[in-house]
Amino acid sequence: MSYTEFEQKLDSVSITGDKKTATVKVTVTNTGDKAGKSVVQLYAQTPYTDYDKTNGVEKSAIQLMDFEKTESLDPGKSQTITMYVDMANIASYDAKTAKTYIVDDGDYYFAIGDDSHDALNNILAAQGYGVDDGMTSEGDETKTYRWHWDFDDDTFSVSDTGVEITNKLTEGDYAMDLNAFMPGKVTYMTRSDWNGTFPDKYEGLSATGRLATLLGNDFIDIPQNEDTDEYVWGDTTSKLTINDLKGAEFDDERWEELINKATIDEFLAYAASSFHHIEKIDSVGLLSYDADDGPGGSDTHYLGEGTYQGKEWADAEDYAEYGTRVGQGQINLAYAWNKELAYENGEIILGETSLCLRLPIMIGPGMNIHRNGYNGRGGEYYSEDPILSGYIGSATIQGAQSKGCLVNIKHAAFNDSEINRSGIAVFMNEQKARELELRNLQQAFEGKGKPASFYGNEEYDETYTEGALGVMSSYNRIGAVASSANRGVMVDIMRGEWGFKGYNVTDFTGVSLKAAPKESILAGTTNFCGFGNSVDYWTGDYFINSKEACKAVKDNLHYALYALANSNALNGINSSSRRIELMTSWRILYITLITVFSVTTVAGIAAYTVTLVLNKKKESN
Repeated sequence: MSYTEFEQKLDSVSITGDKKTATVKVTVTNTGDKAGKSVVQLYAQTPYTDYDKTNGVEKSAIQLMDFEKTESLDPGKSQTITMYVDMANIASYDAKTAKTYIVDDGDYYFAIGDDSHDALNNILAAQGYGVDDGMTSEGDETKTYRWHWDFDDDTFSVSDTGVEITNKLTEGDYAMDLNAFMPGKVTYMTRSDWNGTFPDKYEGLSATGRLATLLGNDFIDIPQNEDTDEYVWGDTTSKLTINDLKGAEFDDERWEELINKATIDEFLAYAASSFHHIEKIDSVGLLSYDADDGPGGSDTHYLGEGTYQGKEWADAEDYAEYGTRVGQGQINLAYAWNKELAYENGEIILGETSLCLRLPIMIGPGMNIHRNGYNGRGGEYYSEDPILSGYIGSATIQGAQSKGCLVNIKHAAFNDSEINRSGIAVFMNEQKARELELRNLQQAFEGKGKPASFYGNEEYDETYTEGALGVMSSYNRIGAVASSANRGVMVDIMRGEWGFKGYNVTDFTGVSLKAAPKESILAGTTNFCGFGNSVDYWTGDYFINSKEACKAVKDNLHYALYALANSNALNGINSSSRRIELMTSWRILYITLITVFSVTTVAGIAAYTVTLVLNKKKESN
């Protein structure tokens, strides 16, 4: 929507010889009588072939590829935008035969348009269709570009990290396809046979065998008698602290020396105490910190708590009642179609909050896909489209991380319901998983979607060089397995294909034990949002005689410490720093009032109960 009119012209399209990138130039002209901004939306259409129909590869009629927003243009003024389009997002996942991403043999189209319907109309016009064929309006074929590709199952079969991309969610324990556990049970809808495959309601399903075991959250045994002498714990000969590795590369050989100073028990105490908190690890010099929830600012902390290098702001008490959760909803940010604005949002709402309130970790942004209009927290998530959501989320994260904020993208993955979400098993086929929810998250983890205006601008040269360094897993299961324990997603895809090297925390596991803790450690989970005494094996002795467990603990320490060392947690910190908790006068009053209110409430409930009982006795007499 705008208060003026714009004309967009597709100037040129060029695709690199390796098919990986397209350069698209579009000129936007303000043809109205008021200043305003316009959004360039680039869409694609891919061929739907006999191969797709045979192998169950589904295609949409149109898909978003990229978008940019112009600067404010005065009447009569123009701006040419150059977009560098990631062509990996045009590939389709074939889980049946190629077992990787493919492009089909046939004609492909790019189109610009005011929305997906407009872009599709433009493509239909280029294919010779018009209103006489049932279209509601004529399209504009000059806003399209057509090219031909032969069938190719090689170009997009390897990730940016050099890892082979193949099935991870179709067979075995980590499958998301229910047919892996109940062969032939589910029929997936296909555009080649709408009537014959329209979804049915599945009732009366019973979990047996391996499926029942997986749902029990206890499906990997930890060996107790392996030779693990190669792993060093509690080394006291090194003088290194985490401060010495501030900003160090992940592959810096000093990480091994630092991690060898910790014990398994230290890791377990640290990992289990991550509910809005970063637990200290004395042996490596890691101090304890607070953390907080909120994709739109801090949920529970106020500006009166602001400090700098351990000292309160001089006027902190003047702002005791003011918080930082003042931004728009995530959905509104996405529908501004403005990557630069999303970057600024990340800088201010997450980044500056993190700095001001000394909260190195902010649990956000929310990046679940909108799959259901009745999801109670849809306002915390960006969009139903993986590219719109992925690029806006990626920009927000880049802005936040520019201030040293360690983001925790939530909730990875497939969290599309708030009702009964704890432990619910989410099933789908691998194409759907990879091309929607995971493609969305992938943009943030790989640092994709850099705004066109950032290219050639020295101020932003260091942005988009590394993806997100933190994530929170979801309450729901991925297939039959707890999300934090699904190795297919958490290790093979997220850490392998996408190159994620950061902090991975569960959602709040204290509500009910859904995180499968030992399995989660083996699947790259570095931290747990607290689970108290709900497991009886949380000791170093339980893990120390398993090679796989020892390696997982070492790796998870590396991931977590690397992320923290590249955050503002180490701002103003050196090897002699210690944390001392201070109570401000306003916080003492705040806690006192909460305590008084709680006691008064309990007393009132007790008095009401006694009165109720006495009245009933009188009635019975």
